[in-house]
Amino acid sequence: MTSEVNNTYFTIGLVIFDEIDQIENTISKLNNEINHRIQNASVEWIFVLNHPTALLKNAILKKLKLQLPEFKYFENTENNIGLARNIILQKAKNELIYFTDPDIEHTSNCLKQLINLVEVSKTEMHLLGFTGPVIHKSKNKSMNQMFYFLQSIAQKIPFSFQIQNHTFLNTVDHAPTCHLLIFKSKAQLIGGFSEQIQRVGEDLDFSHRGYNAGLRFLFAPGAQVIHHQNMGLKGWLIKVMYFGRAQIMVHKKNTSMPLRIYRLVPMSFIFVFFSLFLLSKLFSGLFLLLLMLGFLMNNSVVYLLLTILSYSVGEVLEVVKPVLNYKKINAQDTISIQLTASNKNTK
Repeated sequence: MTSEVNNTYFTIGLVIFDEIDQIENTISKLNNEINHRIQNASVEWIFVLNHPTALLKNAILKKLKLQLPEFKYFENTENNIGLARNIILQKAKNELIYFTDPDIEHTSNCLKQLINLVEVSKTEMHLLGFTGPVIHKSKNKSMNQMFYFLQSIAQKIPFSFQIQNHTFLNTVDHAPTCHLLIFKSKAQLIGGFSEQIQRVGEDLDFSHRGYNAGLRFLFAPGAQVIHHQNMGLKGWLIKVMYFGRAQIMVHKKNTSMPLRIYRLVPMSFIFVFFSLFLLSKLFSGLFLLLLMLGFLMNNSVVYLLLTILSYSVGEVLEVVKPVLNYKKINAQDTISIQLTASNKNTK
């Protein structure tokens, strides 16, 4: 049995867009684990309201005050995801910072397992942080089956893409910011989260720079969280396409760093696929037959194929017609961060 972690000081940081109905459940589950499973924990809560309306801001703050006796919050009027993450990094008073999102469902012991790894990994100087499986789930049956297939495939692949599900304790070169415990000092050494990344890919950029600095994340199979993806197939494919676009944007932003070739493999896949589709009548016929059979027998197979294609198309499109132009700022410039309020709620 793993011993309890004593005298643990850490910060929990969340970026909130409009997830007013989800934030209450997220805080409740994290608080339950902190109070009952992590001994002598001292936790600082930081929230960043990412470009909220005044009405939404007041509603979210009302929720926070009902659940937490003390917290800090900031307004990010730039609506910039990289800046939002960086506000948390800069303002956290603790060396350990746990990043998560309101749409993440935290399972029992997921945070404790990451915290425990800090104790056993103090001699591993190459570790930037800790993560675990982010299991995608959907209310749509076909999408849920597709996510199950993706997680199964991820167990067989040693690389760390957006969806990873390794079966053993292992170092990986990427970790999503929806479930990430990091060392503040090391994160700052590599420049923190880039305020040039405005929409998507701030975690890819962060891990890319960490990788090239020789830093890795320790992946704990038991530290599992659930990421709810309650959207239609069209919304999911658009989201995946932007993940593909972000890979190219990150590499273009960091041209002075070596390429991670395996992250660009999907781009070559799409060229091979369309070459075969256009040049081989047998291949195109079999592919169309597979689609028809998939729709008749199991939609999730088709969803999986379309997901792979969408990610690959995203990489190609960002090369041909980029839309994720990162914000141009001088190296010495920083976007201003203004503390809008700090709450000490006495009931």
